[in-house]
Formats: sequence, structure tokens, C-alpha cells
Amino acid sequence: LMESQNNKPSKVKTVISYILRDLAFCVGIVAVVLVMNLIFGVSCPTKLIFDLDCPFCGMTRAHIAALRLDFKSAMEYHSLFFLGLPFLFLITHDELFKGVWKKIYTSTVIIMAVLFIFRYLIVLMF
Repeated sequence: LMESQNNKPSKVKTVISYILRDLAFCVGIVAVVLVMNLIFGVSCPTKLIFDLDCPFCGMTRAHIAALRLDFKSAMEYHSLFFLGLPFLFLITHDELFKGVWKKIYTSTVIIMAVLFIFRYLIVLMF
């Protein structure tokens, strides 16, 4: 596709580059998890180093349950599973948000982070 006169990549190229970057990121995470699981028998670095569940513990199982449309199990694995992928998207794509959207983005990320931390503290207490 043609680039504009000021050498900016087209929107299609930009979207494709984001998709490829995200795909590489996901493949990298899966590879790290698999290697850690094979070597240490644990796929979470927090669990391995501190012997504690991390704030996102259960997120993978929750998403797998949700893909099977078993939302009850998904909520039991991680009560904020529905925020996991949007949160990951937001923190890895902050450059997409400019102007007034930057303030909304920042507020949203802070609120989501506080929710994850609050849930984690509750899980640790009980």
C-alpha cells in the first residue's frame, strides 16, 4: 500500500505492524511459560521466586474456561478475568492514546491496576 508524501506509514501498515508485534509478544510469553514449566515445573515467575500466587494467577485458566463458555468457572479462577486482555492491551499500546484520550487512558489503567491489586490483597488475606 502506498505511503503518504511525508513518509508516514499508511494506516493499514500500522495496523499490520501492531498485529505482528502483538503476535510476537504472545508467542514470546507462551515460549517463556512453556520453558519455565518444563525446567522448574512452575510457569509463573512470582510463584517460582516468592512461592506466592501473582495478581494474575488463574487468568489463563479463566480465559480457557471462558472460551468454553463456562463463565462460572472462569470467575472462580480469576474474578477479574474479563479485564485481563483489555488491561494487557492498554499497557502495551499506550502510544495509541493522545490528547484527551491520554487522560482517559491513564485513568482507566490506574483504575484497572487498583482493582487487580485490591483483588490480590483480598486473595492473600483469605
